[in-house]
Amino acid sequence: MGKDFSGELYQPRPLAPEVEKELRGLVEPFDATIATGELADLTPTAQALINSRQATALWFLQNIGWISGALAALGLGLLLYGIILWSKKQRLLDEKEKLETEKLKREIENMTPIQIAQKAINEAAKDLQADKPERIMEEVHHEPTLLQEYFHLEETLISKLKACFGRNRVLDNMRITGGRAFDVIVLSEHLAESDVIFELKAYQRPTNLTRSSVRDVLQQLRQGIYDYKSATNHNASGILLYVVLRDLAQDENRVMQYKRMAEELTQEISEDVAVHVFTPKEFNDLGCDDLKSMVFPTRKRLHKTQPSNTGGK
Repeated sequence: MGKDFSGELYQPRPLAPEVEKELRGLVEPFDATIATGELADLTPTAQALINSRQATALWFLQNIGWISGALAALGLGLLLYGIILWSKKQRLLDEKEKLETEKLKREIENMTPIQIAQKAINEAAKDLQADKPERIMEEVHHEPTLLQEYFHLEETLISKLKACFGRNRVLDNMRITGGRAFDVIVLSEHLAESDVIFELKAYQRPTNLTRSSVRDVLQQLRQGIYDYKSATNHNASGILLYVVLRDLAQDENRVMQYKRMAEELTQEISEDVAVHVFTPKEFNDLGCDDLKSMVFPTRKRLHKTQPSNTGGK
């Protein structure tokens, strides 16, 4: 029968001293810290291995600068190569954008600002059509924006003035020296009279139409009149037209307040500018007599406060 070892602890056999030294040399992670005496106690195999690792580490330490420089040069070369590829592609994109810009410039050279704005609106609608549901596109096409309403009002005003005063006497979207633009200008028939500059504004929120904001617009219009006089050497007066839109136009009490405010400001200024407020219906119903009654009183106020300039236009 065999001997029973169930009650005894297992005791591993100790390694021979030579084997233990050799294994310790093979697994030693810090070869540089081994003393010369300890290295001499190791087996030839362990000594050769440690010497080889130390030689390899020393070589890396001696050549780390060259290795880093080579890697840096490689990275820089790849970066330059990427920049060259990007610059070529970017140059093509810039050239394409330049050609598209030139094409657009040629397209809009003979277009009025109204036509340009309408073109931009149509292009925006096309972009929305590609990305948005049909319900949103119906809103875009059937509900005019404030910008569309404004340009419609401006076209209406220009048509009425041309029908009343003649096409040759009405200049729309005119620019003078210095870049200042005017909505509409009605030229006088005689040098003794003044030209009349029309400025059109459209609002749909009551917070945008206050006495302070109207004063600011009047100041800008009067500065424009001064610039026009300087550029043309001819007298000029101004008419500021406000059109209240949508829900604001339905509030009769507020519309009456705006009309009273316009009358007060006109009397207060008593010089070369008049202010008028209309609902869309009143604006569309303006006739030639209404326009003349606005133009000629403005000229009369100007002549009362300022001598006529008889210089040529």
